[in-house]
Amino acid sequence: RSLQDEHRSLEDEHRSLREREEAEEARRADEDARERDRREPQLAREREEREGLQARLEALELEIAARDEAARRQAEAAAALAAVIDERDDRIRALEGRGVS
Repeated sequence: RSLQDEHRSLEDEHRSLREREEAEEARRADEDARERDRREPQLAREREEREGLQARLEALELEIAARDEAARRQAEAAAALAAVIDERDDRIRALEGRGVS
C-alpha cells in the first residue's frame, strides 16, 4: 500500500508539473501574442516606409537609365555632327587647294 501511495503521489506530482508547464507555455504564448500586437503598427509603418523607399529607388533607377540613354544619343549626335563638320572642312580644303574660293 505504501508503494501505491508513493506511486499516486508521484503521478500527482507529475500531473502538477505538467499542468504548470502547460500554464507557463500558455502564458508565454499570450505574452508573445501581445508583443506581436504591440509591434504590428510599428512593423506596418516600417514595411510601408521600406516599400516607399523601394519604389523611389526604382523610379530613380529608371530616371538614371533615361538620362544615360539621352546622353548616349547626344554623344552619337555630336559624333555625327563632328563627322559632317570634318567632311565639310575636308571639302573646303580640297577646293582651296584647287584655287577655287
